[in-house]
Amino acid sequence: MSQHDNPFVAPEIDYLSKDFESFRRLMLDHLAALAPDWQEQSAADLGHALVDVLAYVGDYLSYYQDAVATEAYLGTARRRGSVRRHTRLLDYWLHEGCNARALVQIMVNEPVELPAHTPLVTQVEGATAVIHPNTTAYTQADRQNAHFFETMHTAVFHPAHNAIPFFVPQGAEPLLPAGATRALLRDDGRSLALRPGDLLIFREIRNPDSGDPLTADATHRHAIRLTHVWPYRQGGQPLVEIGWHVADAPPFPLVLRRYTEDQAEADVTVACGNVVLADYGRSAYKLLPAVLPQERYRPRLTGQILTYAQSLPPEPQPLNQLVQQNPRLAAPQVALWQRGRRLPALPGDLPLARQPLRDGGTLLLSADGQQAFLQVDGRVYQAIPWSVRRELLNSGPFARDYLVEIADTRDARLRFGFGGLGAQPAPGAQFVARYRAGCGPVGNVGIQSIAHVVLPPGDENAERITAVTNFLPAVGGQGREELETARLLAPASLQTQARCVIPADFADVALRFPDVAEAKAAWRWTGAGRTAVVHVRRRDGRPVDKTFRRELQDFMETHRLIGTEVAVRGPEVAPVYLRLQFAARPQAAANAVRGALQTAFAGFFAPARFHLGQNLHRSQVIAHAMSVSGVQTVTLAHFSPMPEGASGPHIAEEIVVPDTAVLHCPPSNLTLEELAR
Repeated sequence: MSQHDNPFVAPEIDYLSKDFESFRRLMLDHLAALAPDWQEQSAADLGHALVDVLAYVGDYLSYYQDAVATEAYLGTARRRGSVRRHTRLLDYWLHEGCNARALVQIMVNEPVELPAHTPLVTQVEGATAVIHPNTTAYTQADRQNAHFFETMHTAVFHPAHNAIPFFVPQGAEPLLPAGATRALLRDDGRSLALRPGDLLIFREIRNPDSGDPLTADATHRHAIRLTHVWPYRQGGQPLVEIGWHVADAPPFPLVLRRYTEDQAEADVTVACGNVVLADYGRSAYKLLPAVLPQERYRPRLTGQILTYAQSLPPEPQPLNQLVQQNPRLAAPQVALWQRGRRLPALPGDLPLARQPLRDGGTLLLSADGQQAFLQVDGRVYQAIPWSVRRELLNSGPFARDYLVEIADTRDARLRFGFGGLGAQPAPGAQFVARYRAGCGPVGNVGIQSIAHVVLPPGDENAERITAVTNFLPAVGGQGREELETARLLAPASLQTQARCVIPADFADVALRFPDVAEAKAAWRWTGAGRTAVVHVRRRDGRPVDKTFRRELQDFMETHRLIGTEVAVRGPEVAPVYLRLQFAARPQAAANAVRGALQTAFAGFFAPARFHLGQNLHRSQVIAHAMSVSGVQTVTLAHFSPMPEGASGPHIAEEIVVPDTAVLHCPPSNLTLEELAR
């Protein structure tokens, strides 16, 4: 049978047809061959309508096919979710940025305890220091697109901490030098209640030359976190000595001079207390829709930018480490509870904070956040918490875990377990979400931008707070990573070695850990196996304490090979004994030259000038001695390791080197002798 005798023979299809018009033309041409008597040209004809529907379906499937092929490769993917999954296969995390943090001073006239997560708002025209929700000022803040911050910890404020004067001992220079780690404060009213961990801002309030407050330098402000507080008296004057970490030392000197004005003394620089750390973002509570049967539950959380932030470390850290964040370690600020069994009534002996939900109902939280209850239509239910994770690959089939995914439109959606990786919500389950909106560089507001604190109506602290401001700009807000940046950096991450084979590998991995300035490693045999002993030096001269060693060892644990162990140690001292003989120039005094040499070598032996395991050569010592003014000749009479029990005049300047280094290392003792002329 020929093709003309059989009208059902499949026609030749042009596989280059990929859009609506080409599909429509292909079907119309085939219909003309099958039914040549059909000559209808009206678009409302049923035949044309069916052709248009089929062409639309073909166009949709063609686009879907092209989209699947496009999203299948990192180099061509256009959707953020696809790029995130591709980079995750390369062990590279596509970050969503992080929020900004600010130091806010809250001035009070009576003691005030402010709980964590208290909202702070930027300047609202005509509003007082304290505003309440559902008031005109609060509504105006929304209308003016004001920025919302929240306190990150509980803080206690005292009136005496609003502005604390410095104390300068008699005869001392009225100056707090750059790099200082302690200072004296006057406790005139004996009412200072400073504690380790409190935040202070050193602020210049007057011109150091003229005493004019209008011309004070607004850049001469520096924040510190107290590490110790020692109250005592000196000559009848109550004083408080404060200290802070070397990492928080001021980078510039501060003038502590006092002026007499109108029979009263005025300070140039004061220490402003009552400071709390706040971060950008506004909390909201939402009752999510119920889980439907036979559908993947992917609720939409918010149409705004979700907040990503790092949590505060449990152990004390320098202030500069609390303000700056690593966006790749920032987590979404979302908490989720599932409605559980119904309860007869709320527990009467547990104080609960009430949070109204947007879609009806109330969430009740305990002060520590460990217990939660849901109240809907007068009924009380237990609230079961779920945990947010970065991924669900390590979650069991019954683990109440979920993750947050950000789409290209900045929408945040929740994804739950599937296929045994995380628990699946049962049909009919309902969730309550607490989240924060606000992230990125938009939160890096300038100085004196934050001006209000939001308190509930009837709060007794409203009359005690007199002013709110930030003397330093908010910092740390970063935008989300661009897709092109991820395409560039993700493949390159595979070139970073992820396992340690030789000692140099252990040192390289240790340098990737934050706060490690230098590292050196060597093998040690313990009798049962090899141990890689890693000596590290921290930045800013901080000690390698037990906590830091444990954190670094846990970080390196994933890089070691089976059969090897890792031990982290701090720098070890290898003392060297030197004896220098010098001859002074005829016009120079021998004692003056001796003092100049001692001063020069005290700086020469500073630990910051040497690296771990760095050798010290005789020529370096002689060249440094000859650079001192007044020295004519120098002889290095003795150069050897420091003998045990050695005594005699010496300069105790220790240089840190690992015990694996050659003993030709920076000296720690020095004796100077003058040559007889």
